[in-house]
This record gives sequence, structure tokens and C-alpha cells, in this order.
Amino acid sequence: MTSDLFALLLADAAALLRPLKVTEMTIESADIVSSSHAHCMPVFVLSDVAELFSDVAETEVSHESRAARRKANHVTHKLRYYAAHILSTPSTILCAICDEMVARAESYVAETGSTKKLVEEI
Repeated sequence: MTSDLFALLLADAAALLRPLKVTEMTIESADIVSSSHAHCMPVFVLSDVAELFSDVAETEVSHESRAARRKANHVTHKLRYYAAHILSTPSTILCAICDEMVARAESYVAETGSTKKLVEEI
């Protein structure tokens, strides 16, 4: 993996992890994670990844798929743990982590001498 590719992936991860700056509050909503939560984007990303692994576990029914089903179950449990951890982390901490990820990504790009700008301020 090249430094430019790693920097790009790191910048994308920072963009997905960054909390929303402005959200809409709804009083009627009883959802644990709604689209108005400041940390909804990383939770939705982890949910999509978990769905990929749960589809594999549900569609295969052969003897060999039991190991895959157990492995997928392990992965989905791990992803739920990460989502809960993200929801319990203060937004200021997540922003600081994202800022550090962007700074490291830009330092990788600077090492290669590339003139590309990876991340635009949101």
C-alpha cells in the first residue's frame, strides 16, 4: 500500500468518523440512534458493514457455513461494540481524533511530495 493510498483512506475514515456539527432534535423520536444524533454517520457506516456480514451468515446453510456464521456473528458483535463506544464518546474527543487523522494523512502526502489536498474543511 502506498503512502498516498493510505493517506486517502485515513482522510476518508476521518470524514466518516467526524460528528455532525448541527443536528435536528425531535421530541417524539424514541430511536436509540436516529439520523439527528451527532454521531449517526459512523454508526450507520458500522451498521452497513455489519449487514454485509449478517447477509453471508443468513444465506448459506451448508455444513461449511457454520464456521462462517459463527465468524460473522463475532464480527457483528464487535461492530456493535464499536458503535456503542462511538455513541458514548464525547464529540470533542471524536473531533480531536479526526483532526489527528487528517494531520497524519496530510503528513503522508507531504512525505511523497504530492501537491494534492486530501480534505476540504466541512
